[in-house]
Parts: sequence; structure tokens; C-alpha cells
Amino acid sequence: MQEEDRLTDALENNYKAVGILYDKVEKLESRFSETLPKLDDAVSSLRGASKITIGEESRRALEREGEAVCQKIAGRIDKESAKLLDHLSMKDRVVISTTAF
Repeated sequence: MQEEDRLTDALENNYKAVGILYDKVEKLESRFSETLPKLDDAVSSLRGASKITIGEESRRALEREGEAVCQKIAGRIDKESAKLLDHLSMKDRVVISTTAF
């Protein structure tokens, strides 16, 4: 009997706790639904403020700079590739016949 009373009390306490949580979730949901439109407006205004417009001359200058950087990188890659190929050439290798093993 005492065990049943203890279980009943525990269930009642759990039921009350679930009710309290439910009320808090409803309040949060309500606040969240009120806040969403405001957040959407804020994001839209940030998007608008973050747009950058540049003139045609500035765009061409940026393209030239980017092309120069790409050419430098390509040149370095070519040089390093040539060095690596030189290093891996046959003159640096020692050939051992299979009968030596």
C-alpha cells in the first residue's frame, strides 16, 4: 500500500512537472513566432547593407590582380614539378635485378 502511495505521489509530481514544462514551451513558442518576422527583417536589411557595388575600372583591376596571382602560382607549380621530375628521373635510380635477391 505504501509503495502504491509512493508511486501515485511520484506520478502526480511528474504530471505537474510536465504541465509546467508544457506551459513554458507554449510561452517560448509564442515568443519565437513573434520574433521570427523581426529576425527575417534584420537578415534582409543586413543582406542589403552587405552588397558591394564596384565600378567597371575597379572590376578590371581586381581581375588583373587575380590573374597575376594565378600566374605566379602556376609558375611556382611548374618549377616545383620540374624539380620533382628531375629528382625522380632514371639517373637517380639504382636498378637491382631480381636475381640479386
